[in-house]
Amino acid sequence: DETMRKEIWKSLLPKKLPLDGNVDIGRLARHDLAGGEIKNVILNAARQALMRSPDSCVGIGDFETAITQELDGRWNREECGRRLGFQSVTALRQSC
Repeated sequence: DETMRKEIWKSLLPKKLPLDGNVDIGRLARHDLAGGEIKNVILNAARQALMRSPDSCVGIGDFETAITQELDGRWNREECGRRLGFQSVTALRQSC
């Protein structure tokens, strides 16, 4: 649930990661992401900020872009051949 995701965000965000003041963990926790997906989002948001500038802080826009990419289901597209992850279990149950 959202409360647990908020705790996951707090535990996975590196203490030394330079965060912009506009980052709201509560807002990030509203997105229905598993722990591994949250970790991916953090890494991808940090990568985006770094590509912008080595001195950039990671902002809410970086996180929102990374969340969109994660939720896009790049691994679940038809051209990948099959669905992967937790979503595949849900799809399998619905088809049975």
